[in-house]
Amino acid sequence: MNIKQKNTFETCSKNISQFIKYVKILTAEGYTNFRPYRFQRTLLRKFADSWQNREETKRQNHIVIAPRQCGKTTISAIYILWYALFNSDKCIAILANKESIAEEILNKVQEIYNRLPDFLKVNIKKATYNRIDFENGTYIFIGAYSRRPICGKTVDLMVFDEMAFCDARVLHDFVVSVFPVQAAHINTQTILLSTPNGYNDFYEIYQHALEGKSSFIATRIQYNEVPGRDEEWKNRMIRYYGQKFFDQEYDTQFLGSVDGNNKIAITIDTRPMSHEKAKSLMAKLKKLYSKVLNKDEIENISYEIKYE
Repeated sequence: MNIKQKNTFETCSKNISQFIKYVKILTAEGYTNFRPYRFQRTLLRKFADSWQNREETKRQNHIVIAPRQCGKTTISAIYILWYALFNSDKCIAILANKESIAEEILNKVQEIYNRLPDFLKVNIKKATYNRIDFENGTYIFIGAYSRRPICGKTVDLMVFDEMAFCDARVLHDFVVSVFPVQAAHINTQTILLSTPNGYNDFYEIYQHALEGKSSFIATRIQYNEVPGRDEEWKNRMIRYYGQKFFDQEYDTQFLGSVDGNNKIAITIDTRPMSHEKAKSLMAKLKKLYSKVLNKDEIENISYEIKYE
């Protein structure tokens, strides 16, 4: 490595915008230089800046609401690789609602790494389908959402993709057991990305971030921030897939189950709980819906429990 390359390495370690100039990704034309959309460049800067300034801001964690097919897998992979190359002795966890999704992100990390110039690479000691170990002591591993993959590990960077689509009970257990330690630690970073999927724990974390009640920074990517997604495209998607599908999957709305008769109907499996417990749960759900409905809507909506 010559002096110019050493200087470039040093610059890239401090400025992720410089690093992405050397990133190549697979497109219809083959592997080409990564040309980020404006929101992708902004998001990468947010991730990196909040990590580098964590001691001052105390808000280094992120929750990102993203529409379908906006390139968030690529963004996750680029940031994970940048973090791994320029931070020694770190543990990075890639989690997702399905292990195959986490594996796809890790594959993207490897793919981008393979096409970096040699002077930006840190040698890989070992690489498998579910883990990469670098010679600087940093390693990346993958897993499906649960406490098991990170039990007993000190995770420095945790990236959780499609969090909103995890099983509600297992996700709640994960959030309650892992987040109090992970999200509150100043020397760790947690990044949550997902398309909305109703009012679950992901929604709760997002709301707290918006209200400034946590160490998370909330970002919402609009569908029209992706080039080519104009009003004509929007109308075509609605015509093909329906308004509700578009609202959740592309307009990133948290949708409830309020029907045309102003009734919220919630089916609860009451077999493992008492009648009192079911009523208590209903009260909590009613309170949750009140956060996203206006006063008149709340007063005119009836609630019912359907027992199974």
